[in-house]
Amino acid sequence: MVHSPGRENRWLARTLGVAATALVALSGSACRQEHATRPPVTKAKHLTLAVSAGPGVSPALAALVRLVAEQELGRAGLQPRVNATPTGVLALILERRPGSTNRLNLSLFRATRSLETRFDFSRCCGPAQVAEMRRQIRVLLATVAPGSVKPPRPLWHSSRTNRDQLQNALAAGVHWLLLKAQRTGPFELSDLQQVFLILRESARDPALRRLAAKVGPQLSHRFRRLAPLPRATTTAAKLFDHAAGTYFAQRFGVRAPPRYTSALAKAFRGVPPQRLLHRRTTAADPARDLLDELVDLYFPYKLKLPLPVHYADVVTRAARYPFHMRDSETALALEDRLYLATHVVYVLSDFNESLLREADLSKVVRFLVRAAKVFLAADDVETLGEVADALKIVGRDYKDPLIRLLVQRLLRAQNPDGSWGNMRDKDRYRRYHTTWTCFNGLLEYRFAKRGISDATIGAAWRRGATAAPPKPMPRAAMRPRPSKPGM
Repeated sequence: MVHSPGRENRWLARTLGVAATALVALSGSACRQEHATRPPVTKAKHLTLAVSAGPGVSPALAALVRLVAEQELGRAGLQPRVNATPTGVLALILERRPGSTNRLNLSLFRATRSLETRFDFSRCCGPAQVAEMRRQIRVLLATVAPGSVKPPRPLWHSSRTNRDQLQNALAAGVHWLLLKAQRTGPFELSDLQQVFLILRESARDPALRRLAAKVGPQLSHRFRRLAPLPRATTTAAKLFDHAAGTYFAQRFGVRAPPRYTSALAKAFRGVPPQRLLHRRTTAADPARDLLDELVDLYFPYKLKLPLPVHYADVVTRAARYPFHMRDSETALALEDRLYLATHVVYVLSDFNESLLREADLSKVVRFLVRAAKVFLAADDVETLGEVADALKIVGRDYKDPLIRLLVQRLLRAQNPDGSWGNMRDKDRYRRYHTTWTCFNGLLEYRFAKRGISDATIGAAWRRGATAAPPKPMPRAAMRPRPSKPGM
């Protein structure tokens, strides 16, 4: 993600070279066709896609343009080719203009014709700009794939929300998260790596999966470069960030050096248990304690680092939690229990990689459905995004009226720059976490795995779920929270 004008210039030259090669091939093909008096082919099956960015253009913007172009090629039934072919070339060239504007030059070259258009926009690239970019690409592709000229499909029967609106919202959200990743520190990168790991493993859109497969390793290498060596004085919160970032980097194939791995294990071994657990023994409701342990200890557990408790015991205690709720409770009073419920779903699904059976989490799902009405009334889109995401992991889809309501609410709440939440909020974590949860709440999944994939966690959950539930606990005293937990 590091900006390098030299690399961009070389890539621009290379892309133009590919386009020039294709033009030569196309002209030769046209000459041969004219000599043989054959009619020109009007419909294409393959196109070479060439995307390049000039000096000063953000790499995140180039990734967005390629994403939208690949989505439109798939919609038109065209297969993108890596090398130039006589069929045609779609060249998308970004350049930085004076006055802080970007220009996208769109060109479609074929044996019988060439079409060009351009699109100017500012640094902001929200849903409106993505929609215009998509329209421009679609106009060009309609000349070689006439069958692609058709209205966008609604997300569900009689829905006013169509697939274009959803794709534009997700593309703008990806762009904002990529911009955030370019200028953030190592511990925010541990979260942002997770965004792209979920996309690579579980997104239904193949263009999103390809983008994540390219961007994820770049973020992991950057995390490895920026993450300091863990020490005995490193705080527990930072140790958990180290573990999460290391786990995601490994999933992207970026291994930590032995010196770092040894230091991380030594730091976990030397931390007193009370520093890692932070249990509030005076709290009437243990939801917050369970939430902290369930999330914080998950990635050290996956890395087989030394822990003060058995992670299976934490999962069993979470399975025994009653997830009670009274009709008069406010969103603030429900917050800890709501986030515990969503993170139970995340942990059991290996963080959005496995489709769970709703019957195995019936108590949790009932609570989520009931609590969603309270958070809809409170207009808390950050929490609504997590609720929608968790319900999709247990198999809910657009047939569910609640999913429809949440999707429509999240689409309406998106900011003009592609993010979600308060644009004036000074809390960096809350800014990207709100965008992350809303983005995942809109994401369409195709799960490669089914059921609880981790055998130890699955056995611990079943052990707790089959035990007699404890009696409902009295409501805990309401107190402000420092921030919402990560996913």
